Amino acid sequence: MEALLSPHLIIVGGGVSKLADKWVPRLTGIRARILPATLLNNAGIVGAAMATSAATAPDTSGVSGTGTR
Repeated sequence: MEALLSPHLIIVGGGVSKLADKWVPRLTGIRARILPATLLNNAGIVGAAMATSAATAPDTSGVSGTGTR
């Protein structure tokens, strides 16, 4: 992944993030900084909830319609 995208930071979520202190130091040859997600295993759940909330929030922009007919 690093060779393809050249990231400066890789954030790892999910179950593996709980044990990041055990496996991250063993990684070699990676220039990017690797950090566990702050929410650990809950990161995906919180992200999905936020995406759903944003998708169902009422439109308060004042613009009506999508511009297509």
